[in-house]
Amino acid sequence: MPDDYIEHLGFTSLKDLIENLYLSSLIEAFKRLNKTEIVDLSENAIRDKLQYELSFNCGELSKLLHNRTIWLDAEGQIITEEQKRKRTDINLFIPCFLYVIECKKVKDVSKRQYINEGINRFISRIYINKTDKYAGMCSFVVADDINRIIEELTKKVSEFYSKEIITETIGKFDTSFRSIHVKDDLEIYIYHLFFNCRA
Repeated sequence: MPDDYIEHLGFTSLKDLIENLYLSSLIEAFKRLNKTEIVDLSENAIRDKLQYELSFNCGELSKLLHNRTIWLDAEGQIITEEQKRKRTDINLFIPCFLYVIECKKVKDVSKRQYINEGINRFISRIYINKTDKYAGMCSFVVADDINRIIEELTKKVSEFYSKEIITETIGKFDTSFRSIHVKDDLEIYIYHLFFNCRA
């Protein structure tokens, strides 16, 4: 674990770093986006706008990215054990710790999209290795009622190798929750953020 590095950055743990730097910056970055301009964009185009805001307009995180204390990788390429190429959306890296965020453009409560093409890639250790315990899901809600989508997806997430669903919000961000999953005796803690892209 990169404990000394995290302490050097002023955080007490990986959880503290994730919640109070990475995710708080992601929430701040989204607030800067013009919803009328992004609602019709592709998932990748919305993600790219978020990455720009993270890189240049998010205070402490932007400063740490520019002085190369933390690295941001957009569309990271990985090779799985099955020799398949996969692409992650947002990677934040410090020595010995990679935090991966999977982005989804959400129009409804599709299990295929959110579960199979989302959290399963973390739980099955496709996007992360066996020692990683944290990951993130970032959803751009472009249709339907955001609260209904969160409620329905929380149910689906709770049925997928779930140990616990924590409905306490992340950083006072109302449209969020956390889940803990266990598969093959490996535990992973996933943060779920839902951004309302409807103007």
